[in-house]
Amino acid sequence: RRCMRLPRLLITPPSVIQAQSLDLLGIRDWEIVHPSESVRCERLWIPSLLARQTVVHPEVPAMLRQAFPASKAARRRSLYLSRRDAASRRIVNEPALLAALPDFELHAAGDLSFQQQVDLFASCERLLAAHGAGMANVVFCPPGARVFEIYTPLHQVTSMKILSILSGAMHDFVPARNVTFGADGRPLLGDWEVDIEAAVAVIGQRKSRQL
Repeated sequence: RRCMRLPRLLITPPSVIQAQSLDLLGIRDWEIVHPSESVRCERLWIPSLLARQTVVHPEVPAMLRQAFPASKAARRRSLYLSRRDAASRRIVNEPALLAALPDFELHAAGDLSFQQQVDLFASCERLLAAHGAGMANVVFCPPGARVFEIYTPLHQVTSMKILSILSGAMHDFVPARNVTFGADGRPLLGDWEVDIEAAVAVIGQRKSRQL
């Protein structure tokens, strides 16, 4: 147990992205409190959660864009967000998918700093990605961006669709099938194979509707 003057911010050990985001906000006066510690405070302010389960407050996208602006203007591009460095939802036919969609650039969120992710998504005109945390960067896409979310019909999650809509993007699903499952049998924790013909059709139809 520790007694201390309340610093600007008390946090549990942050991830790299969390530390980078605090630095971008100019918040550097913070102290780590480990899970095994307890802290006695004379006064304590706890921020409200801005999400209920996986659905964020409607103002969150605008708040994040204001807090973390892109550092530079960039040309509009089509992005494919890979999960090759993740433990689940890796796309086993990723090379074939990209060969069928040559306009899409391959990126992995784990290869980028937080600011680099902001800058990349701020330039995104079309996004193709499997459901996952990296897709939360859709909040930095410009309004009107088109989002294509790879999913398995065995477990269709709508949180990223809701976030896309709140961010001003147009959302469509691209089907895939499970080739493996999680240790507990959950399809969301397995690896997937995209229906490439369906992906090309969905992306092509959305593009046609915009012309």
